Amino acid sequence: MYTIEGFYTTGDSFNTYDTSSVLDGVWILEVAKENLRRIKEHTNLRRARDNYISIATDWKTHVDSKKNELWFIEGTSYGMGKWEMNIKLLENDGSNKEYHLPWCGYFDHLTSAKVVGIQPNVSDLEFYV
Repeated sequence: MYTIEGFYTTGDSFNTYDTSSVLDGVWILEVAKENLRRIKEHTNLRRARDNYISIATDWKTHVDSKKNELWFIEGTSYGMGKWEMNIKLLENDGSNKEYHLPWCGYFDHLTSAKVVGIQPNVSDLEFYV
């Protein structure tokens, strides 16, 4: 069985540091790999949103184009779009479940994520952003 660990930079207005968090989900390998792909797409959308805001372009059109993705979550959360801090991940039974992503706060920036084997001698799978 596998889970996903995200590595990110966090902090506040005065300090930053690197840390990591492991999601609560436990999946078979193929489901964990699909969830890693979803997290990468989610991260790419967040980064695109940040770039659009910085160049004063209409980023909402870009976000709207992702609303049909299986991982996208509608609604608002903490004054932002709920999708910004949460994601739908695939479960082993084929259903989707909402997860909070701890690396999606105001000062947080995901640097990599990997599928982590929770059994001894199981190799990890990862990506870097």
